[in-house]
Amino acid sequence: MESWLIWNLSGGVDGGVHVTDVTNASRTLLMDLHTLSWDDDLLAFFGVPEVMLPQIKSSTETYGTARKVFPGVLIGAALGDQQAALCGPTCFAPGETKRTYGTGAFLLMNTGTTPVRAGNGLLTTVGYKIGDEPAVYALEGSIAIGRATGTRRIGSARGARGDGETGAVAISSPGDLGRARAHIRRAGTCWSRTWTPSASGTICRVDGRPPGLRAGPYIVQKMSGRARLITVTGHDATRVLTLDRPEVRNAIDVPTRELLRDELRRAVDDPAVRAVVLTGAGGTFSAGGDVRSMEGAGPDAVRARLAPLHETVRLIATGGTPVIAAIEGVAAGLGVSLAAVCDHVVAAEDARFVAAFGKVGLVPDGGLLWTLPRRVGMGRARDMLLFGTPVPASRAYEIGLADSLAPPGAALAAALERAAGAAALAPLSVAAAKRLLVGDGLERLMEAECLEQAALFGTVDFAEGRAAFAERRPPRFEGR
Repeated sequence: MESWLIWNLSGGVDGGVHVTDVTNASRTLLMDLHTLSWDDDLLAFFGVPEVMLPQIKSSTETYGTARKVFPGVLIGAALGDQQAALCGPTCFAPGETKRTYGTGAFLLMNTGTTPVRAGNGLLTTVGYKIGDEPAVYALEGSIAIGRATGTRRIGSARGARGDGETGAVAISSPGDLGRARAHIRRAGTCWSRTWTPSASGTICRVDGRPPGLRAGPYIVQKMSGRARLITVTGHDATRVLTLDRPEVRNAIDVPTRELLRDELRRAVDDPAVRAVVLTGAGGTFSAGGDVRSMEGAGPDAVRARLAPLHETVRLIATGGTPVIAAIEGVAAGLGVSLAAVCDHVVAAEDARFVAAFGKVGLVPDGGLLWTLPRRVGMGRARDMLLFGTPVPASRAYEIGLADSLAPPGAALAAALERAAGAAALAPLSVAAAKRLLVGDGLERLMEAECLEQAALFGTVDFAEGRAAFAERRPPRFEGR
């Protein structure tokens, strides 16, 4: 299809360009994945004259100029449908994966610049190729029953029996969560090399924001608007985790906490990763917890909210891998908690730290009541936590909240340089030192923090603090 479009747009029989890109060429199974050119042996075996095939190009370069429909417009990109779905949500780092549901359930995983051969029915394909850069490869798997699972909708799953073939029950409203699930009982054999009849899976809420319920390691969420909460990139032996919600200044809601925990655990468990850098997108580290997502809840719900945060703090503090924070813009509330527990904090010279938890009627969490006094001393910690005093980067460096400064916009580069030095050290020695430095004091503090926060979530003051935040006005606390 893309060859036909480019051919006709660029002139057709009147000088049209006959090209395709590497992703579409790979779909013919006639292209050599290593050379990215038509394979002579395969062409000879199937009796396909190479002269009739389009010239293989990269996925994005200038193929020609449109002469019809859009005269003078450059034609500069082509991608296979599944590869486009890999690039659309920016799965540009090895290990990042897309899953789409339509006529089939298609999975593509970015495997980097080297083709990876795998069993289990997966296919090796080309993910994309940008200009003269090396091609990026992917592993692909598909199950044809995806559409049948996704399109069967039953108003309420309470008591529903589902479809006899797939056992599918769809979620149609937020109220169905917790009592409604879509169970894939049997998917047949179409498009999959093997399938275990007893295999089952769960898809939770594909029609809105992720509710915190997940199928395996993936959160299934609507792809309209921004879908990424954490961006993961690699720099040699350093893994960079970026809080990626710039539209809300990287405020940290529950799904973001869970993804951060999961990505941090993957980094800590990967022996090839010797250091981690934590930073934020859009020139801001983090505005703290997402107050809009905080609703009054019982103690159990609050503990469930704090659990992924506390796991993240444990991984940073005692996980064995050095973690460096790169702070641009503001680190507020929970953002300060994440920064303070890191092994090294690089702050841009114009950055600010503020921990005004009292303005929303909550206690500092994320272990901040343990980490901050150990960085800046008890008196300065009281000033920040009890009075909400903002601390500019220069002062943060003087008191030990920041360990080094960088020019504005250069915090990440400085953090990567620091991480490279940490990555060169003996990992077992570093891990042992981290464990001994923390001891068990942080764990005891987080247990007490959980009790206090659960109580505060049910107060009138917290409800007022949350309302005042939403209405952009000073809060009027009553002490109850």
